[in-house]
Amino acid sequence: MHRPTTLAFLAAVTAGGLAVAGATGATPAALAATATPAALAATATPAGHPAIRASYTRGSAGYVTGGGWRFRYVGASLKIPACRADPASNAGAAISLSGDTRYLPSIHTRYLASIAVVCGGGAHSVGYFGRRFGSGAFRLSPDVGDVLTIRIYHQAGHDYFTATDTTAGTTQPVAVATPAVVVYRHATLLASIHATRRSVAASDLRLWEFRNTSVTSASGKHGTLSGPWATYQLIGTADGTAAGRLTISASYPSGNGRQFSVWLRH
Repeated sequence: MHRPTTLAFLAAVTAGGLAVAGATGATPAALAATATPAALAATATPAGHPAIRASYTRGSAGYVTGGGWRFRYVGASLKIPACRADPASNAGAAISLSGDTRYLPSIHTRYLASIAVVCGGGAHSVGYFGRRFGSGAFRLSPDVGDVLTIRIYHQAGHDYFTATDTTAGTTQPVAVATPAVVVYRHATLLASIHATRRSVAASDLRLWEFRNTSVTSASGKHGTLSGPWATYQLIGTADGTAAGRLTISASYPSGNGRQFSVWLRH
């Protein structure tokens, strides 16, 4: 069985295809950019909870913050899952900050800071990616079942990536220089599958569980997927539309917006 690595994962993002974001021809930055109220459809939510609107992708599921805010931090904890024999039943997970510049917010000036994790653990299973700035693999080599905490912090002039294997007690920070004009307008947490492959799973499979998720605005306001900003749901279908066959989706955030799971749908 071929075990995926974040080197290939991140290379696909650099090329503009998928892996970390899961949508054909789109990166997490592009997905986040489309997650605006005008482009979203209503999503069913549990009674007593505020409605979350949705954007449909090809192969990605999770949540993205927005609503006109700016962001400087996103973090989460993940338990490394084993890879399954069926490649279509495996997924990569990622957290990201995405945006543009404060002076020219256009598609030509998209910026992205992301940490990606793949199933199976081992060397090169955790990587960082700064679009236009630099990317690479963390030196960590987590085992299946280890709990990994990943964090991205932006401060004018730098993106700070940190990965910590809390089970093994190892950590590595990485600092990447960025232009001072970069503004991150979205924080994204998602998992992605190969949208062109159909899983042979006979029932729904939980792929990843995001815990202790946290988001901080550029002004220092701390929050979760429950706000105070708007939060939108990414839902994966076979063709990237609401009418397509459901392939991957996330549970409604629990724990005051701090945790959710991403499921492969059979």
